[in-house]
Order: sequence, then C-alpha cells, then structure tokens
Amino acid sequence: MRIKHYLLIPSLAFAAACLVGTALAKQPKPPAPSPENHLLSQWYGDWTYKVEIFATPLGEGSKATGTWTGRAILGGNGSEFILIENGVRSHEIDFWDPAAGHYGYFYLSEDGYNEVGSYDMDGTTCVFSNTFVGEDGVEYTLAGSEPISKDGKTVEKIMWLSWTDSEGSHRILYLYEKATKLNNGCPKQH
Repeated sequence: MRIKHYLLIPSLAFAAACLVGTALAKQPKPPAPSPENHLLSQWYGDWTYKVEIFATPLGEGSKATGTWTGRAILGGNGSEFILIENGVRSHEIDFWDPAAGHYGYFYLSEDGYNEVGSYDMDGTTCVFSNTFVGEDGVEYTLAGSEPISKDGKTVEKIMWLSWTDSEGSHRILYLYEKATKLNNGCPKQH
C-alpha cells in the first residue's frame, strides 16, 4: 500500500513535535541562585564615582571619574558590572564560588588591564586582599574594604598598599573611591 505525500508530511511533523516535547519535558530545572550571590544585588543599578589613586612605589597618583551599571545575569547565578572610567570601558563578572567559600571575579578592560581575584562579604561590606610581585621584584599586598551605606546609596572603597623591604615594613593609603547610586537601574537577569 502506498502512502500519499499529503499524509506523510503531517505525520512526520507530528512525530517530530512529540519527540521535541518529550525532550523538553525531561530537561532538569536549573539550580536556584545562591543566596550569597543575591547579596551582590545591593551594587546593582546605575552608579557614578570619583576615585583617587595616591603616589606609591607602584606609580604616580591620579584621579578619575566613572560610572558603573550592575545587574544579575545567568538566572541570578552571576553579577555583571559594566564600568566606564575616563572613557575606558571595563567588564566585571562576579559570582559565589561554593567550592572556595568566597566570591570570585574576572575583570577585563579595553585598555588591556585584566584581573582575576576573590573577596569576602558579610552582606554590606566587601573585604579583599591580593598579593603580587611588582616590577621592582618586591612583594606587595593590596588590601581594603568596600562598605555600602545603610541606605544603599553610597559606597566608599579604601585600599592600602603594604610591603617589606630592606628599610622595614610599610603600609600606605593606595586608593580612595566614593560612589553614589543614581537609580536601581533595571536589574534584569540575562
């Protein structure tokens, strides 16, 4: 018996639709966002900031102004921050790392500066410390905190530079930044 074409095509389409529906029905639900990553939502929205980097053995001092916009991404499992400072665009992705027990981040800038690091947060204050070897061969530590105000409208970041050399141990102010929230933005998840 010969099946006519007008019956074969709808039958194949129906079978394909059934297979797709079965495959979609068996897809596991993505995990719920970690409550730790939700703490980063305080930094979402549109912000403006002023920063001063002080003269240190790492370089001359400078001042800059900038903006950042923060939002949740990947179903709330990550946070994205787009920064523009003196016309240079940077991109930062932050996330909770349950294996390490702290937050991690990737920072990439169109001027070629890149950074990978970690920090801890108690809900209103980020605390961080990174150690590296400078071009002069000295081991430096940059450490600081970034508390958000109780009303969630300002952030003040302070960073200290410390090192030990033949003259002893040193600790000096490296950076001061003050940010002001313009609005809550549109913290959509993408």
